[in-house]
Amino acid sequence: MPGRLTTVIFGNPDAIGFEQRLTMATCLLVSVASLLTSVANYYLNLTGVMYVTLALFLISGIFYGIARYWKLSKELDLAILAIALVFVNLAWFFNFGSRGPMLQVFVSIFAFFLFICDQKKIGLIISLFFLNLLVFFLAEYQDPDITGRYASELVRVSDVYVGSLVAMGFMLIFGLSVKNNYLKQYRQARHSDQLKSAFLANLSHEIRTPLNAIVGFSSLISEPDCYARERKEFQEIIHANSDYLLHLIEDIVDLSKLESGTLTFHPQLVDLQPLFEKLIQNFQRQLDGMSTKVVIGFENDLSGRLVFVDPDRLEQIFRNLLENAVKFTSVGGIHFGCKLVEGHPVFFVSDTGCGIRKENLEAIFDRFVKIDDDPVRLVRGTGVGLFLCRQLVEKMGGNIRVESKYLEGTSFYFSVGNSLPAEIVARFGFQSASKICDLVNQGHDPDKYFSGN
Repeated sequence: MPGRLTTVIFGNPDAIGFEQRLTMATCLLVSVASLLTSVANYYLNLTGVMYVTLALFLISGIFYGIARYWKLSKELDLAILAIALVFVNLAWFFNFGSRGPMLQVFVSIFAFFLFICDQKKIGLIISLFFLNLLVFFLAEYQDPDITGRYASELVRVSDVYVGSLVAMGFMLIFGLSVKNNYLKQYRQARHSDQLKSAFLANLSHEIRTPLNAIVGFSSLISEPDCYARERKEFQEIIHANSDYLLHLIEDIVDLSKLESGTLTFHPQLVDLQPLFEKLIQNFQRQLDGMSTKVVIGFENDLSGRLVFVDPDRLEQIFRNLLENAVKFTSVGGIHFGCKLVEGHPVFFVSDTGCGIRKENLEAIFDRFVKIDDDPVRLVRGTGVGLFLCRQLVEKMGGNIRVESKYLEGTSFYFSVGNSLPAEIVARFGFQSASKICDLVNQGHDPDKYFSGN
């Protein structure tokens, strides 16, 4: 229940940053505290400051709503800073200056800006802090009664304690937020470090295994007593391990490009039939070498249509998903292809393998995560294939999902690109068809768009 309430108030913690979460918490606290102090000021007959705190209650509530439902921006930071300065200065002169609680509140508010503002603004915040204090000091030095006097010492003490509680609430939120954020980042860093260590250990094994096969069988081929049939078999083994090693290095390089933001995409109109036939040929060799019987096949509902997509990235996604299916399927079948759903192509890879436990369905897409429920059979892999698939699909504007029943099988579905009838391409040419694809991406129906032309 507390976790659900926190999500309702602050939103998904994984989708927002520390600064935005702290801004929401502070604005919410200011709003609640302003309402409570307005009530307290009413009973203490501090009418002037009551109107200030009521206005602050409304404005901080609005800022909370903005921070809750919109992404935090530099403009919002500056707006909060400007309004906070205005209200702090008003409250200082309406709430008896240094005789009241405003000094503690003033310090806590500036502490908040030190937390949420970027490094470039820290000097500005500190300068404003000391400049504001200097103005307050000079004003009260010139005229000690400029901020007024309390009706009685009891009223003053009560007001100071109320303000001190508000300031303590601010500092408590700041401290807990910083601590929780630090612990979260620390756990993520440790987890990432452990995953990277496991990845490097797997990677050294994954690279060494095909290299050993390539070196070993290359030396056997050069033996003079090697028969022609054996030489052909050894060549196929060398070829398969070379392909595996090449694809492994390609995935690692693409992973580094994704993290650095340098991975490029080159969409074009693609006929899926040759691509699927090529995948069948490549993976059929792997299945033929397995001791158990697994049948692989494909279907293509987009016969006579072309898909506007990056063919190399599409093949890379299919290759990773199919390699995964082959590794975890020892009997039954593997089925892949494309279906037309509501006019849009949806790609899929299904298998009758060991399946995935429900609690692991999301974790399989995490970086360096390798889930292996079979204690007997060692499954090859580095834990980057499915992570790379999700990243590639999302970078191309699509989405990927998985359905699985443990010990029964798994199906992956993903959508990227848009399809066009081949007759439109033939009629209007490649360049025009590419423009049509842009219209399709904007939600236009190409058939309707060209009707009557």
